[in-house]
Amino acid sequence: MTSDRADWSEPTLVQADEDELTDVVPVPEPDPEPQFTSVPVSRAPVSRRPRSAYPAGESPAWSDKLVERVADVAVASMPIPLRVLDVGCGDGSLLCELILRVPYAELYVALDPRPDAVPADVRAREPRLSVVQGAAEALPLPDASFDLVVTSLSLGLWLDPRAGAAELARVVSDNGKVIVVETKKPQSSGRHKVHSVKDLTALLESGGLAVERVENVHRSPVGVSLAHAFIASP
Repeated sequence: MTSDRADWSEPTLVQADEDELTDVVPVPEPDPEPQFTSVPVSRAPVSRRPRSAYPAGESPAWSDKLVERVADVAVASMPIPLRVLDVGCGDGSLLCELILRVPYAELYVALDPRPDAVPADVRAREPRLSVVQGAAEALPLPDASFDLVVTSLSLGLWLDPRAGAAELARVVSDNGKVIVVETKKPQSSGRHKVHSVKDLTALLESGGLAVERVENVHRSPVGVSLAHAFIASP
């Protein structure tokens, strides 16, 4: 057998003439790498509820933080409410916060015994907010008409808390949620009655509500619980 390697020979390199190189297209030099400079990033402004100034003795200094924390709990408990009621709404801060969080509800009702509780500028700023004058013990509202009912730092001022709890159970829908927030710290006005977690749980259950859980919504700088949110259903 004859090997193919016997017919192989080293290729001969041929030097090209300079004239033949004139038709060769030159290869372009690569572009230099781009130089990047650091550019400050501007953040879009976040929509925030205007902060209210509270007269001394009417609301605790930590009310603004409490409003946001209570809104967190409320939306987590009822993510897409269609009808929202705030009993003992005060200046409407909590309901305004909920309008920001859940802007597609059909109805937002702020109820308070004082006809001028919600300032005129708040009403002008939130045209979807309906203000109703009434007491918690006798809500002027139909049965099962709201799927999210909130009341914050209000129950301790009610003349008849048991009647008020029964009214909360009456106006909430079958699949709705009731959020009751109360402080464990006596207020400087002296008008706010403080309830323990055990007593308030028993009070709400006596009115026909089932307390599902209790969450801390405000602590002191050293970690002492100052306010609780009671999440209940009918």
